[in-house]
Amino acid sequence: MPFLILFFSITLILKLILCYFLPLLPDESYYWVWSHNLQLSYFDHPPMIAWLFKLGHPFENYGHLVRIAGVLLGHANLITWYFIFKNLHIDFEKFKTW
Repeated sequence: MPFLILFFSITLILKLILCYFLPLLPDESYYWVWSHNLQLSYFDHPPMIAWLFKLGHPFENYGHLVRIAGVLLGHANLITWYFIFKNLHIDFEKFKTW
């Protein structure tokens, strides 16, 4: 279990560092523009992406951290999968061999 916590923490830190330094891709810029004028729906996309970018607006002046909400939510999804696999009785201790 401590191995998984360490792995989870290190990968989260690496993702946040990459999130800070990597520029927004064209699609992300498109969603960022949407986030300045939130709607219940858009022409051909659901609104959740724009809402996640809206949560990152306080971090706009810090590199490219506007995407931080999506990164944190995606990484937190790993916790959900951990509990799903735990209920399936998968032994995570086998993965410590590498």
